[in-house]
Amino acid sequence: MSVAPTPPGPVPGLPAAAALAMDEGWNTCAVTPERTAVCWGATIVGLLEEDPENHDIPVVGPESRGRPTPIAGLADAVSVLPSGTPHACALRADGSVACFGLNRDGQLGRPAREPMWSGEALAIEGLPRVASLAVGHAFACALVEGGKVLCWGRNESGQLGDGSLTSRPLPEAVPGLEGVWAIAAGREQACALLSDGTVRCWGDMLATRCLDPFTSPTPVPDLAGVVGLSVGWDLVCAVLGGGDVRCWGDGEGGQLGKGELVRRFVPVAVAGLDDAVSVEAGDGVACALRRDGTVACWGKNHCGQVDGGASGRAYFFEPTPVPGVTDVAELAVGGMQTCARRKDGSVLCWGATTPTQFSACLAAW
Repeated sequence: MSVAPTPPGPVPGLPAAAALAMDEGWNTCAVTPERTAVCWGATIVGLLEEDPENHDIPVVGPESRGRPTPIAGLADAVSVLPSGTPHACALRADGSVACFGLNRDGQLGRPAREPMWSGEALAIEGLPRVASLAVGHAFACALVEGGKVLCWGRNESGQLGDGSLTSRPLPEAVPGLEGVWAIAAGREQACALLSDGTVRCWGDMLATRCLDPFTSPTPVPDLAGVVGLSVGWDLVCAVLGGGDVRCWGDGEGGQLGKGELVRRFVPVAVAGLDDAVSVEAGDGVACALRRDGTVACWGKNHCGQVDGGASGRAYFFEPTPVPGVTDVAELAVGGMQTCARRKDGSVLCWGATTPTQFSACLAAW
């Protein structure tokens, strides 16, 4: 892009965070130590303020893009996960879930377009106590106590995992899926990590076969011993118990981390990584948190989302250390920027972190 990206640096207006999440574009949400939910990014105003002239297109206001904005009705959040739809969902301290933003496909737990939009978080009814949450484009899935998964929202690619292509606003269990330890969701797909270390995925399986969608959970071949999982826009990555990382999906931007530019329909080893404790996949880019608290990223670097623009390179085909980022506890990876929450709660972001950088990066994408 013509505008220089931002090297790793603090987020204005966010002195500390207890949790961090990002969608595959330029939307980020955090939970403060006081459990206040805040979000910022390209469509943040669309989450908070509707356009009275066109309910299908949220307002996008440059004045609110770059600074964290509190979300009404969320004073007790544990995690907040944004989606580029735009909508977002929050897991509350009592194990309940609330969502806000656009409701074109029932992703707010209400009939589609009834309402079309809500700037205040709406409770999702019919959920048992939720342990963790995964949010994709216009759909969401909840892992509930007992190891079952319930999903709701858009389903045109089978991302609800119920064997159909019918969208619905009410959460229903994914049939035949039990003993789940963790869940993750991307653009139009979701994956579950089972207690035996295997992974099953469903939806638009760009990151598995690039064929017809799978409407029911399907085992990922050649993958076992998994302890961590992340679903991005165009790839899925898994961390194995020994610290190795496996990725599969689109590799045309180097996001598989194997030094090649091809798609892989089965997991392949990310080169030179054997000490990862977690991995995060975005849009064309992925990052791993290493045991020593440092971060290595790979894939597209057009916006500086890999190394903050330090190298001037457009792609990284294998993991490269992010300069100046240490003592990390959590990662959030999008398509145009990357963020890290340090152990002291401070947050660093790099890449396209301002409205000007975002616009320039989007124009050059």
